[in-house]
Amino acid sequence: MDESTGTAPPKGTPTEGFCSWHDRISEDVRLIRLDSGDTHYACVHCIRIYKLTPYEDQ
Repeated sequence: MDESTGTAPPKGTPTEGFCSWHDRISEDVRLIRLDSGDTHYACVHCIRIYKLTPYEDQ
């Protein structure tokens, strides 16, 4: 039986998810908090292109 520990993955751990900037699933996404307070995920490529700051780095 698989049990969740409830802990977040270590910083820098690749997480698969949906990139809101290019509207596709990506292997490595990071949480981005916008000035409006909304949160989205962005892949590493879009973070570089759009000069986004991941939430964990703020």
